[in-house]
Amino acid sequence: MVVACLGAPGVLCAQLSFKSEVVKRNADAAEERLEVVFPFRNSTSHVVQIQKIETSCGCLKAESDKMVIPPGESGVVTGLFSIGGKTGVSNKSLKVITVADRRERSQQLRLTVTVPDVMVVEPKLNSWDVGEKLAPKSYVLEVKRDEEIRVVSAECSREGFECKVHTIEEGKKYRIEVTPGSTEDTLMGILRIETDCSIDKHRRQLAFFSVKKSS
Repeated sequence: MVVACLGAPGVLCAQLSFKSEVVKRNADAAEERLEVVFPFRNSTSHVVQIQKIETSCGCLKAESDKMVIPPGESGVVTGLFSIGGKTGVSNKSLKVITVADRRERSQQLRLTVTVPDVMVVEPKLNSWDVGEKLAPKSYVLEVKRDEEIRVVSAECSREGFECKVHTIEEGKKYRIEVTPGSTEDTLMGILRIETDCSIDKHRRQLAFFSVKKSS
C-alpha cells in the first residue's frame, strides 16, 4: 500500500491507502473506453468519507464503490477514460477529496494511457509564402498497424487547390501532393484524406496548409 503524507511535518497522512497512486495502461486504437481501478484501504482509526472525486478533464469519469469507509475496510475507485480518436500518450489525474476526524484531505491519482498510432501524416502543415511559385508540396501517410490501409481519396478545403495521391507501398505508405491554385493572399486550409481503415473513427486523416507572409 502507498500511504502518502501531505504537507509539512506534523500534518496528518492521507486518509486512504491506495495500492498504487499511478496506473499505466496500453489500449488499442479501436477501443472506445478504458476502465482502470485504484484499490484502496482505510488504514486509519477513523471513518473516512469520500466527499467527491475530481478529474482533470471531461474525457475521464470516476467513482468509488464506497463513499463511507470504516477503519480497516477496502474499496475501489474506478476511472473510465474515453479514448475517442486519441492516439499517443495521455496523462490524466484524479483528485480524491476525503474527510475524517473533521479534517479534509485530498489525494492525487494519476493515469497514463498509451494508444498506438493507426497511421501518421507528415508533415502536419505545409506552407507557401505569398507570391511563391505554384509548385506542389507533399505529405506522406504511413500506416502503423499490421493491417493494410489504403488511401481512397484526398481533397482540399480551399477551392483551386489540387490533390494527387501517389502509392509508395500499397496499403502501407502514400504520398499526397497539394498544388495551390493561388498564392496571392494569405489563407489556411485543410487536407482531408479518406482511407478504408476498418476503424471508423480513424478512417479520415487531416493535415493542414497555408499561404503566409514571409518572415
